[in-house]
Amino acid sequence: MDLEEAKLKSKITPVERASVEKYINSGHAVMNSLIGFNVRDYLKSFNQGWLLPGINPDKTKEEAGEEVLAALENAADVYSAMVKNMYDEPAPYKLMRGTSNDEVRNLHAGSKYNKILSTTTNETTAKSFGRYGNAAFLRILPGTDIPFINVDEFVGRENLDRYESEYILAPFTQIKSLNFRSDWDGYKYYDVELEKPEMQEFKEGEKQKLQEQIRENFVNIIEKGKELEALEDKYQWLLSRRGEDAEDRAYLSKEKEEVWKKISEISPEVTAFEEIMNKYVQGLFVEREKEFKLAYDMNREEEARIWREEAKRRQAERIQEKSKEFGSLKNRFNMVMDKVPDTYTSQYYALKDEEMKYYNMAKLLGIPFNMRVENNKIEPNISQISQNIEVMKHKIEILQQSSFDDEKSAISATDKMQEFGGIATNVRVNQNLLMDTVRDYSEEAMFETKKELDKKIQDTIKSTKLRLLDRKKQELQNRKISWFARIRGLGKLRDIELANIALEEQILRNSSVKVKGEYSVQDSLADMRAFSIRELGGQYTEEMENIINGVKSVFGVHEDVIEDRARRKLNAVPMVIVDRRKRVRTSEKIANAEKRNEGLRVEFADAYNSYDFNESYRQSGKNQSLERFYNLMEDTVNITRLENGENERGISQTRDGKEQKDNNDYGVK
Repeated sequence: MDLEEAKLKSKITPVERASVEKYINSGHAVMNSLIGFNVRDYLKSFNQGWLLPGINPDKTKEEAGEEVLAALENAADVYSAMVKNMYDEPAPYKLMRGTSNDEVRNLHAGSKYNKILSTTTNETTAKSFGRYGNAAFLRILPGTDIPFINVDEFVGRENLDRYESEYILAPFTQIKSLNFRSDWDGYKYYDVELEKPEMQEFKEGEKQKLQEQIRENFVNIIEKGKELEALEDKYQWLLSRRGEDAEDRAYLSKEKEEVWKKISEISPEVTAFEEIMNKYVQGLFVEREKEFKLAYDMNREEEARIWREEAKRRQAERIQEKSKEFGSLKNRFNMVMDKVPDTYTSQYYALKDEEMKYYNMAKLLGIPFNMRVENNKIEPNISQISQNIEVMKHKIEILQQSSFDDEKSAISATDKMQEFGGIATNVRVNQNLLMDTVRDYSEEAMFETKKELDKKIQDTIKSTKLRLLDRKKQELQNRKISWFARIRGLGKLRDIELANIALEEQILRNSSVKVKGEYSVQDSLADMRAFSIRELGGQYTEEMENIINGVKSVFGVHEDVIEDRARRKLNAVPMVIVDRRKRVRTSEKIANAEKRNEGLRVEFADAYNSYDFNESYRQSGKNQSLERFYNLMEDTVNITRLENGENERGISQTRDGKEQKDNNDYGVK
């Protein structure tokens, strides 16, 4: 590949743009049917009225195969455009997709979307695609290396007949995680994190071989698919028939055996061809991506080489040329810094949105929420950043007006402008870190919400247990013991039992909520359910009922799962079964009570000695995301602050790992 060809391949071509527009307007069904090719789904789409390549009685099988290969080239053009677009446009932070619960049931960590995935940044638009009565809402976090296209920006809204705020993501993206969040207002809400998978590339000579197989066999496989579909329908029909008599049943059995034999003969051939299609599509996509990256690297290397030559040559050029260079750098600086206040403000609002979401959750659950955003640590800094940027712009204006009297001053002014570009680089890095911090805050807030809910449930169990012990104590204290009963030792037995109750109360009051590495809402509810079964005959107190109702209004909980977990907890610590029919002597009861008293004293000592553990955890478990957000804001203030004509941190410094890439963007050597 020569340099001219590399320049062409590193930009989106008219052919690629046309393929994207074709996909957006009418070709999505064709491309997605071929990308994730499945014969049964392909025939289903055809029967629904889609005009699909390879199913045309007026064409020979070779012509039909060529039609399929041409459609796959269009799909490869779309993927190539996505890859190139990814290098030019900022990746979306959060996307949404409305769909059905049937689709979600097929998703799990490690599964793939074997098609181009349509998403949106507009919640109303996403929900309009949900299936009524079976709707799911996906909150998608795409990986930064997943190719994508912002449809509105790519095509231009004036050329669209709809405004969906649509993003299309590359096919074969892999599910990194899938988490159910809530069930509310007719929708089941899920968080989906995507990552780009590894695709198979062509082996040597494999591309032509696969092309020939598709060209020769596509029509045959479609026919095989139709035959297989008919056989499967017939097999299902035969399964539904019982037969009138022995002869009829024997006939049906023979027919089922013959039909199944044909299905078994055809199905592997169909599956093998589907794998051929999958290999070809992935190989085609990898081929396009490698071509682009090779072209992109060649262009970057060439740009770096040209810049170095230009830098040497311009040392001896006239002041006017330096002035033009200064102006160019200034424009680039302004392009970044003009957006900074709005960008930082938008991240602040995103943080506040997350805060309000979890604050409302905590309010519904009746638990404390301690992760409130301190506005006074953010708003003044945003204002100060804006002021600092205006100061820098003013200094740049002075440089431009008064530093071009001679060649030496022109070079000095240009160098100073390059240093301002370094400031813009650091500010842009902080912008990206702010987005990550908002995400981390959301994860920490969810952990704290579940932790506080678990603490509330455990405290409720503890307080209920204390009330039960108090009731038992009152019953013992109010029990009348006759003179004869005292001779039998019942008075001593009551005193020991009262002492045991006092010890149990002390143990409960001195015990702390167990610390967990992870918290599960359903597991916490199972603790309360197990306590209800063991101590309350399966009933709930009013306080427990309020907790359950609050949890149901926030989280999606499954009562059968909670019941199952509660039973397992009970089985792990089985209840003591007492044979009521057996008469136990008072002396034996006293001995048992005294033995229990000894055990409770040991347990009380252990609980008392470990009392401070929970407090130390509370101190060490401090959340970090808010402090990181505040620090990034303050850091940006320091980056953009000029003191005695220089930046506080040294405006020529840039962050580790970002220097080469971002400085080239600003023309900094």
